[in-house]
Amino acid sequence: MPWAVYGCASGGSVDGEGPETGTGGGFVPGGDAGPDVKVPVDTTPYKITSATATLSGMTSDGYAVYHTADGLYAVAAKPASTPVRITTDSAIAVVRGPVVFAYTNVNYTNNTGTLTIWTAAGGVKAVGPTLLSDDMVAATDDGGQILFTADVTSTTASLNVSSSRTPDKRQILVPAMGRGSATTCRPRFGFAGQRAIAVWCGDGSQSATLARYEAPATAAATWTTSSIASDVQPAWVADARGDRVFFVTNNSRGMIADGQGVVLVDNGVTWATFADNGNSLLYTVNDQLRRTSLPAVNPTPVVTVGFAARAPFSPNYAYALYSTVITYDGGEHRDLYLASTSKLNPAPDKLVEGANGQLSRSAFTDDSSNVLYLTDIKPDRGTLNARPVGGGSVRKFPNVDSVLAATGSTIVFSDNRSDPQTYPVVSDVKVVDLATGQAPFLLRAKVLDGRTVQLTPQRDKIVYAIPRAEGEQGAADEGLWVQAIP
Repeated sequence: MPWAVYGCASGGSVDGEGPETGTGGGFVPGGDAGPDVKVPVDTTPYKITSATATLSGMTSDGYAVYHTADGLYAVAAKPASTPVRITTDSAIAVVRGPVVFAYTNVNYTNNTGTLTIWTAAGGVKAVGPTLLSDDMVAATDDGGQILFTADVTSTTASLNVSSSRTPDKRQILVPAMGRGSATTCRPRFGFAGQRAIAVWCGDGSQSATLARYEAPATAAATWTTSSIASDVQPAWVADARGDRVFFVTNNSRGMIADGQGVVLVDNGVTWATFADNGNSLLYTVNDQLRRTSLPAVNPTPVVTVGFAARAPFSPNYAYALYSTVITYDGGEHRDLYLASTSKLNPAPDKLVEGANGQLSRSAFTDDSSNVLYLTDIKPDRGTLNARPVGGGSVRKFPNVDSVLAATGSTIVFSDNRSDPQTYPVVSDVKVVDLATGQAPFLLRAKVLDGRTVQLTPQRDKIVYAIPRAEGEQGAADEGLWVQAIP
């Protein structure tokens, strides 16, 4: 494997038997790292399609999903990959794990569309008419089972489950759940491990029913239903396997159902999430954040006032990021506070005073060591702040419009965004390991819309698009590229 050398570009492309490699690849400096500083990663980019493409997402098994003028496609983020066309028409794509849900024939008035799904294992499968919404589909982590709606009327729809390989062989779990309106609660459904969980109201009702569905033991069997509760609010959260399910009753009593029964967590609960592999629960009561261990419930306060708008937790759930005020004048702006979830925080750590901050695609590094946020906000950029969660010096990177957490303490960000009124809108993509004092380095210049850059599932590579007008070799550079993160 060749070494990547700061300041050295690898040029040319291989012949038609293999993937193209980049003309500006290698690890190009965005600062002075000194000559011939070697990194044990081959950062030479390679092309996975030459299409004029707009990235839409990344599946959990490593396929880039993208739009072209003639349809929706998926292609593996590996050398010499062959793209697969999912639809021939313009489509709205929703990625859930290894499954791509594609909506065509969209009717925005009725919020309906024709659903097609794709998986690498099963290929393209037609599902049929369905509700148009990214929260009206779900898939198991392995992509083997999917949830979707069908039998759509103006007020109701059925909830269906099937194998992603055979969506025509579906089972109706709920025959006529209300779609959601001023008089009907909106359904919520998904998977927890191999179990399906759903909460829904009948048409014209705001009082929901919550149920769990067990997968069949054999292909010939059917899913079995176990009712969890009725007269509940239309929301739930479960641990990874669905052994514990949290819900809130219509009188705001937060409850957990498990194999031993149903237990009260607290009164006045508005939101919750499991942490510590399902062995603790973080939840809100009014503007307070509280925590309890499980299965024995023992609520303890974390933030006692001002937890008005939650933001992401750190990946290890050791820190909570939140706001007391949010404004939407010219985009979202918020103040930002950071609190440890393991103790009472009488004086939470104030990161941004007043509604002068903003969050990007990642709010923490992957190892939970640094919190990431933007200040000096302008419509297309801001100053990226990276600060250790335990306190310390803040590293600042100007003119940033998007940031993603790679592995460990490494982040990938785009900056120097071009005029958004002039196509193509391009940005530079850079990388920096916050555990070091090194300056960020340029991975690729003039990438099409840095906000659409994707990470591969292992977070060790990026996928990006290069437009024709910005290609270093004109049309030869156009397409989707993959590049390792050093």
